[in-house]
Amino acid sequence: MNKFLKLLANSKIGLFLRERTGIRPPVFLFGNQSSFLSSDLFFWRTDNGFSTIFRASDILKKYYDSKSELTLIFYDSKGDFLLQETFEFKHGLAVIKITADLLGMEGMGTFAALNTPTEPLKFDVQVTNRCYVGYGKNASFSMMHGNLTAIKVQSNVKSADFIKHIKPAISSRKGNYTYHIQKPNYSNVKISLIFINPLDRKIEVAVNKKRYQASKFSVIIISIPHEDDCIVVKSDFIWPRPIVFCEKENFIDVHHG
Repeated sequence: MNKFLKLLANSKIGLFLRERTGIRPPVFLFGNQSSFLSSDLFFWRTDNGFSTIFRASDILKKYYDSKSELTLIFYDSKGDFLLQETFEFKHGLAVIKITADLLGMEGMGTFAALNTPTEPLKFDVQVTNRCYVGYGKNASFSMMHGNLTAIKVQSNVKSADFIKHIKPAISSRKGNYTYHIQKPNYSNVKISLIFINPLDRKIEVAVNKKRYQASKFSVIIISIPHEDDCIVVKSDFIWPRPIVFCEKENFIDVHHG
């Protein structure tokens, strides 16, 4: 009986009902969808001499033999919309350098990357873009892949309407979640944690008992004191895993927490 109930709960109809009722909702919210486009909510920064580079693959062409282009949607650190730009794939790849000139500002924020069909699709697709993003100075970048599948849109939505139809791809249910991060014990390395909120609600984050709050699509950046022996993250968000920046003069190492 328990096995049958588990199968029912994880079926498409079960996932749909759990998502809508909030009763044990799934962590990711696209399990009941037959067709969607999704992306991480990536972090960009152009402050203090930083630039950001993004490398994406033509997933629709590779797996579905369908022509596509890359749509990037940028938000500032408060989660406010900045701009939407479209880029062509060349030989199956798109490489975009995100600079202050492109965005019209220095600072930091978030962006989504969606592989956009150039023609209406006549079949279902399930596309998750967790490609590589790099951070650096003087044209030297530390690369990392996406942190989580954060947002989604229906595959038949036109790119011009993405802003209105983007939804979280991860559960917004509240809870008490704790995350422990190993801290390198180097006194001459500056360590910063980057938290991004992909939800339609505010999230609470506490780092070593200091509390912070982030609104939709916004960014929190937290500097870790050298004297802290460990890093304990507590949050009401189910996936409070940060991006970690380690800086030593011109050396930069960026990785997942």
